[in-house]
Amino acid sequence: MKIGLIAVGLNTYWHQFGGLRERLDGYRNAIKEKMEAYGGQIVADAGMVDDVDKAHAAAALFRRDEAEVLFIFISTYALSSTLIPLLGEGIPVVLLNLQPAPAIDYARLNGMSDRGEMTGEWLANCQACSLPEFCSVFNRAGTKYDVVTGYLDDAQAWAEIYGWIDAAKVACGMRRNRMGLLGNYYGGMVDVYSDLRLQSTVFGTHAEILEMCELHELRRSVTQREADARVAAFGEAFVIDEGCTREELERAARTSVALDKLAEAHRLGSLVKHGQEVIQWNRTESWVKKEIFNRIERIAEGEGWKEERTGLHENEFIETRRHWFTVPVLHRTDGSVNVLNLVEGREAIVESPTGKFEPFVVHYAETFIVPESVKEYTIRPYGESEGKQCATIKAFVKHNP
Repeated sequence: MKIGLIAVGLNTYWHQFGGLRERLDGYRNAIKEKMEAYGGQIVADAGMVDDVDKAHAAAALFRRDEAEVLFIFISTYALSSTLIPLLGEGIPVVLLNLQPAPAIDYARLNGMSDRGEMTGEWLANCQACSLPEFCSVFNRAGTKYDVVTGYLDDAQAWAEIYGWIDAAKVACGMRRNRMGLLGNYYGGMVDVYSDLRLQSTVFGTHAEILEMCELHELRRSVTQREADARVAAFGEAFVIDEGCTREELERAARTSVALDKLAEAHRLGSLVKHGQEVIQWNRTESWVKKEIFNRIERIAEGEGWKEERTGLHENEFIETRRHWFTVPVLHRTDGSVNVLNLVEGREAIVESPTGKFEPFVVHYAETFIVPESVKEYTIRPYGESEGKQCATIKAFVKHNP
């Protein structure tokens, strides 16, 4: 993948302020080196673009190299007309508003006796001065762009730049991808069907229509040696349950090898072949039990009732509590609207100790909402459920997570 990089400046300055062009080229080179060191992409560097002719040449370079994203380093003040030839390239544009240091050394700047030298030093640090003008040009031209602001060694700014490079890699991969579509549609799961037209027109993905009979023939051609090697690979990659027989493992292995052969024959970029690249291998058994399994924790209990916290992850913004009861249970809204459902029992009645609302009956599986302003309310078994155990599940927003 290639990304485009230019620095923009004004050629009138170079003979007026000695050393300015060299300093700005050094900044651009530093940016280029960091980009190349991240992820192995190639940087198509058009150098310093300081007039319209060089802008046209840069645009031609990026078209020829098929750059995925264009980074424009505002090295100093530049004429906005310099950017016009780059507006119609149809690739994401990121303006790099990166000054050389976190702040200008004003004591040094103000101590300069030569006004020309002082102006040159200011121009080497005035990356932001063209930004409003450039943004206005892009806005009026209807060209989408983004801005990264910071300084050359700013970790936060570089995190944004690397994010753009990563996004460009994804877009490039999608556009050049050959996606295998194996089998035919059927009457179910219509909600998740792939829209091949959208896949192709939005991402540029090529859809290769495949038939099960081809996979079947490839599976029949799998040798015993290939199957044995794949079963061994299963053992290295996964924890094999004792209940999984050798026969079942070998059957899965033959299908796995056949899928690899199918992907290779059609040069597919997406099918089961690359599943291992999107598996998060740190999701071990212990991690899953800690982070995903539903953990029930008893919070409080009394005669005829108990309260449990259910297994929502600690990072969730809501809390869920389950109450088991055969007697009236007092609830407090605790700073949030309460959403409840009767999950056990035929009927229960909801009442206000202070008369803020009329009592109402809820039935099994019915959901009801209690406003935060109620503050307190009770729930107890009712009708056919009197004297029997009922249960509610309650959700509310954490007010002090």
